[in-house]
Amino acid sequence: MSNATRREILRRATALSCVGAAASTFGLQLATMGSAAAQTATGYKAIVCIFLFGGNDSNNMVLATDTDSWNRYTAARQTGATPIALMPVGTAATLPGGTNAVTGRVLPNNNGAYASPEAW
Repeated sequence: MSNATRREILRRATALSCVGAAASTFGLQLATMGSAAAQTATGYKAIVCIFLFGGNDSNNMVLATDTDSWNRYTAARQTGATPIALMPVGTAATLPGGTNAVTGRVLPNNNGAYASPEAW
């Protein structure tokens, strides 16, 4: 085993003191996280929005039926001779700007959800 020089002893002591300071700070952070996790829940609610770049029509789930939107949709969709099977949602599902919304016939159970005023 080699003899340690004074310089080597000082270097190791300095490194050890830094580890001790970091460990105590880490311990304090864990204590803070524990107290934050122990908080009781309130009536806080959050809305999570997912931005789908490029759009998502989910196989014709909800469509706007004003003339301009409908013409742009049919030009992009190119349905040909097959008509798009749609079912009106109802008067309560008028979008901002006076546009009516429709849902596909494959979603008859969802019409009530889209027709409720809370949906818009």
